[in-house]
Amino acid sequence: NIDSGTSYSYLDIGEAIKDCVGLPLYYSSMERTQPKVDHQFNNQRLKKLFPHFQFTSLSAGIQKMGDVQRVLPCRVCQGKLIPQLDLGLQPVSNHFLSSPNDIEQKYPLKTGLCQQCGIMQLIDAFPPESLQPTVSWITYTEPEGHLDQTANYLSTILSPNAFVLGISFKDNSTLERLEKRGFNVKLLEPDIDLLISHPGAGVETIQQQLTISRAQRLSEKYGKADAIIVRHILEHVYDLSEFFAAIKELLKPTGYVVFEVPDCSKQLELLDYSTIWEEHALYFTPETYKTCLIRHGF
Repeated sequence: NIDSGTSYSYLDIGEAIKDCVGLPLYYSSMERTQPKVDHQFNNQRLKKLFPHFQFTSLSAGIQKMGDVQRVLPCRVCQGKLIPQLDLGLQPVSNHFLSSPNDIEQKYPLKTGLCQQCGIMQLIDAFPPESLQPTVSWITYTEPEGHLDQTANYLSTILSPNAFVLGISFKDNSTLERLEKRGFNVKLLEPDIDLLISHPGAGVETIQQQLTISRAQRLSEKYGKADAIIVRHILEHVYDLSEFFAAIKELLKPTGYVVFEVPDCSKQLELLDYSTIWEEHALYFTPETYKTCLIRHGF
């Protein structure tokens, strides 16, 4: 970059290097002998002369230096990830531009396969905040033909007036079916319960905000649930240990969790590369899905 318009400290750069190589970084420092200097340059003329120029982010630039390979452990079992497909820097799929001259922020998009548990996943998932839609008209729908059967089954194993909790907007249609069957239902409110202010924030933001400490406060507020509905969010979770622990914190010891994820078996068998543009952190098959749940105590 000639000048990206962003100022970084040595500590910022050090942390970016640490994230890139996936290893701890230790600092040695001494007292400052001169006043702190923070040079920031105006790059408006550069942008005007080269309107299509795209600046490289700090993390992407460090990765490019010497073609450094980011080493991250498997999200499920902490095993070693074997790189599978590297698509380079890619824009977020839901970021539609308002003009051809708009600058797109791009991120590394590459998949890895855990040699220990066999789960396909993104090696370095996009930052959750980057996946928030920039337009208001985007909606997400999932298949619902099976939900009547799901609600009927839950009616056979839950006690009357059981408390059923939904985590995201994708759980609302299941909760509606259960409410008609007499159950006490509650859907977490993004702004009040999870402190999410972005109106278009999706499950990527929800998974980030559902921490163990927040789950403890929510269980004190609403009481622990007899059952929790978690539809189409697990494949977006970055920190599985934290997320699963938060779910358990919201649940009674004898409670049930209904997890639902897309089955990617066919896409993997057919080498359907377009699947990756769903930007899921994890791509499950029935076998790896079961392995994941068992490993985390379900």
